Amino acid sequence: MGRLDLYGRFFRPLLYRTILKVSEKSCEKCKQCKGKLVDTASYLYLIPVMFDQEHEESAAYYINHAVRIENEEQIPNGNRACRIDVLQCQDCGHRVVSVVDFLKVREDALIKGGDIYPYEEFKDFLFS
Repeated sequence: MGRLDLYGRFFRPLLYRTILKVSEKSCEKCKQCKGKLVDTASYLYLIPVMFDQEHEESAAYYINHAVRIENEEQIPNGNRACRIDVLQCQDCGHRVVSVVDFLKVREDALIKGGDIYPYEEFKDFLFS
């Protein structure tokens, strides 16, 4: 196995997963008390966007268009999806929602955007 094969089969997917995981946690500190935010729940959704098509990056867009799926194998190649994580402050209990929009291309996930939203906007959507 050559160096390029090793890179393509093992290191590149690991690098993409690491980048995706780090970008999901772009807000490490609570804005209210500066405490540490930790994952409490994670959800995966398919959004009706393909490749490099643009869409409105807002809580309302994700709530009105995202369809919950169980795992990344359910994402067709070339389709966009988003991972929604609920983050909670260890100190004060304040919660926020991290949304990372990504494009699945073969076995890779290319990050297309992401933002932090108030938990209250997503509360009913996540548990419906």
